[in-house]
Amino acid sequence: MLNKLPQLFSLLFSYKSNIFDIISKPKQAYTYTKFALELKELYEKENDKTEAAFIILDRVLKFKKENPDDFSDFLKLIQELLATYENNPKTIKQNIKDLLNKQK
Repeated sequence: MLNKLPQLFSLLFSYKSNIFDIISKPKQAYTYTKFALELKELYEKENDKTEAAFIILDRVLKFKKENPDDFSDFLKLIQELLATYENNPKTIKQNIKDLLNKQK
């Protein structure tokens, strides 16, 4: 696991301060991570991807209703992640691949 730290820090430093704000708040980080994984699972579970999109949109609206304070921060985070990715997609992809690589 220690050998993955350089890739993790490289990926984190690719993003602006918003990601560090979330990491510094474990409850918020847990909420966002759990939500993102739930969306991923909903997408993968549904064979009809159009249906999956509507199921995910429904879940996003429920998340907004259940977590009104976190929702705007969550959208800001997504916007930041997408902007950073659009500015440097090759580096971000490589950092993610390096981080997820199972080789030791």
